[in-house]
Amino acid sequence: MLKIIQYLNINPEVIELLKGKKVSLVGIHEDELEAILEVYSNEIASPEVFWD
Repeated sequence: MLKIIQYLNINPEVIELLKGKKVSLVGIHEDELEAILEVYSNEIASPEVFWD
């Protein structure tokens, strides 16, 4: 999971594709995906606060 978060931090355009359901994360459960997207859509805190 950490490698995925690191990849998303380096490639933020993938987050938008995930939100639009144009790509998926193989091996990630739907609940985990929702949590990841929630962190990245949270305007109060930066994802780096949680994942770095």
